[in-house]
Amino acid sequence: MNNLCTHGGSVHELDMFIQHKLENYARYRNYDFGSKDDNYVSALSPAITRGLITEEYIVNRALKSHKFKNIQKFIEEICWRTYWRGYLEQHRNIWGKYIKELSELKHWKDNDNYINAIKGCTGIECFDVWVKDLTDKNYLHNHVRMWFASIWTHTLGLPWQLGADLFMKHLLDADSASNTLSWRWVVGLHTKNKYYLARADNIKKYTNNNFYPVGLLANQFKPTTPYINHSLSNLNIIKKDYEKKIDCLLLHENDLSFKNLPESKFVLFQKTNCEKIKRSKNVRKFINNCLKNRYLDLKELSKSQIIEYSFENQIKIETFIKKNKITKIHTPYPKIGYLKAQIDSLEKYLSVDFEYIYSNWDCLFWPNADKGFFKLKKQIPKLIEQCN
Repeated sequence: MNNLCTHGGSVHELDMFIQHKLENYARYRNYDFGSKDDNYVSALSPAITRGLITEEYIVNRALKSHKFKNIQKFIEEICWRTYWRGYLEQHRNIWGKYIKELSELKHWKDNDNYINAIKGCTGIECFDVWVKDLTDKNYLHNHVRMWFASIWTHTLGLPWQLGADLFMKHLLDADSASNTLSWRWVVGLHTKNKYYLARADNIKKYTNNNFYPVGLLANQFKPTTPYINHSLSNLNIIKKDYEKKIDCLLLHENDLSFKNLPESKFVLFQKTNCEKIKRSKNVRKFINNCLKNRYLDLKELSKSQIIEYSFENQIKIETFIKKNKITKIHTPYPKIGYLKAQIDSLEKYLSVDFEYIYSNWDCLFWPNADKGFFKLKKQIPKLIEQCN
């Protein structure tokens, strides 16, 4: 199981994007023409979030057809996702602070502005349409997400944490790092003195004249939260090669790539999405389909004994661990966020050591994501070469 095995549908979508749209990506990437078919973005982010296809695979496959300089912008945008993850891993207290603040904002759920916003009844046509797209289609163009976050915070005056939480519940590609840090960037908390204000003329241009909220948007930034320079956390990320067969491997919804996995006697495979994480019905359905398809793939790929598990039935896992005298469980690193909290809880409950498996891509890129993106940006060509 050391070779990358990707979901066939994701690879096909990537190839179609490379063949028909990648050449014009830099020119049209900011335009939202109204549908995934018409837009010039890959729309592969839901598959990337679940590890059905990896950043490394996407970049290498694109470079087989194009020179780096011709698709540099696309590669940089792929690396932004890696950057957000690496940055959060090195500033872990940001996630804990976000979760704490969310719990303190429950009283906002009764606020009329909040209720109107999540119902799409603000009177700002574009925003109200995007709310419906978010809840019905579970996807928004990246540029739309920036406009949405700006209107939510700067125009409607709503806490950014509640907006980030709304995205986490409804987006198929919801990622704890890119979502949380992007919202923080919009309100000026990621980089000092940098924030994002949506403009009516910008929306008009990049929605191809579909929306023009002139006179409806805030035109001045009013900081509501003071900027904090969060301390740097140690990055404990080590790439390890496994020469011997291990006892037990645990696979989960945050990494279904099946890459760099050692041979194992047993494989614990997540049967259904983690119900303890609050997500919309469509998101849960999407994750369940991913898990179902990858379980079938695993049965063909692996000679290991496969045991399905759920985070809601830890007793079943405990019984299996004791019966087979398992003392250590290996698992792909789930990354900081809701699922890692569940895995941390499971590790504590089982009283068994968990050893994380890291990708070569993350091991190379994350150490360069401790500050601003442009530090990482300069290293991209060299890091890609080292990764290969």
